[in-house]
Amino acid sequence: MTDPMRRRRLLALCAVLGGVLILLAGLVVAGYRMDRDQETKALTDGCKGVLARPQARAILGDGPYKDDPDESRDEGRPGDTKHTLKVRCTVFGGEVALTTHIDAVPSHGHQGSSDGLYPRTRTQLPPQPLGSGWQGIFAVNDTLSYKSPQPLIAILLECRRLREDLLVTVAADLDDADMPLDDPRIRARFARFATATAERANARWKCGAAVGDLPKDVALPPGRDDYVPLQAARGTCAHLPGQGPNASLAWEGHTDSEGATAPLEQCVLGRTAPLATPAYELRAHYGPYAEEVRAQSRADSIHSDEKNPANADAGRRHWVSGFWASASCPETSERALYTIQRSGPSGNDPPRGKEQRKAETYEKSALKAFAERSAKRHGCTPPVLP
Repeated sequence: MTDPMRRRRLLALCAVLGGVLILLAGLVVAGYRMDRDQETKALTDGCKGVLARPQARAILGDGPYKDDPDESRDEGRPGDTKHTLKVRCTVFGGEVALTTHIDAVPSHGHQGSSDGLYPRTRTQLPPQPLGSGWQGIFAVNDTLSYKSPQPLIAILLECRRLREDLLVTVAADLDDADMPLDDPRIRARFARFATATAERANARWKCGAAVGDLPKDVALPPGRDDYVPLQAARGTCAHLPGQGPNASLAWEGHTDSEGATAPLEQCVLGRTAPLATPAYELRAHYGPYAEEVRAQSRADSIHSDEKNPANADAGRRHWVSGFWASASCPETSERALYTIQRSGPSGNDPPRGKEQRKAETYEKSALKAFAERSAKRHGCTPPVLP
């Protein structure tokens, strides 16, 4: 065989081998891309594609990501008066799980749900307003129930192009993650994910709501040791009357929320002896949170003619201690709801006789002061009081 022929065959063999290598490399790259697509699918497709991906990665890391099909929900649509929009998804990344809800407000067709109308936000201590022009809250669960505090952010979008509003709620499970919420940078990560996701939901469902700015800092909700003397209160507990040692401490949220109000406000009053413990809880419920309380009141009422927040503007709560008041607020048909109830040991062992009458007089005076200040901040009418 001549040298030229050998060279030609050698070149042909090299070309074939090169093609095989290129094909193998292409298959490897394609397989890698498919794997990465599968790993990121939970993040890109979750909640109808509205999750803010860069902000989510700042919390969940670079993947892989997983979803939880059993926790997912995709029901209804905006404008459907029989079955309104409800979307929910959970994405796992690293040691964190992010659960996002998008709910139309008011809710129709979901009154029988065991989960309630909206994601639960009830915590023993007050949330903080989200601020930065957003109508929202930053809350932390009761730390006794978890290894570490669990953040929750809720944002109410007041839609101009839809019949309903949208409530965007983000909750995180941080049980095994090193993400201390007393670090303002960590709180800002969650706030930025929630607000960016709310903006995408606003666009996805053509809500047309005004949106706020990029959150730079979010106040940390008070912990069990973060109380002040009631006379020193400057936030949600400001100007409330005391009741001697039975209501001399205050756990409160801020009220200076930079151009936007919070749809849920709370003040906890406490006693000093033998330990600092909650005694009364006052809450201001707006929009979806007022609707939720009324729906629960209807479900809890034993008799159809029983007076409760669902059928009366003000009154005494029969199934739990305390009273409620209400007010009419602009741009919504859902009256704001203001409540007071005993908490801690006093809630389980209410006073009797003369002491009960004294306690009820105090509860009504505290509710009056709380409701009037909150209603004024929100531009509502003076409350109807019990």
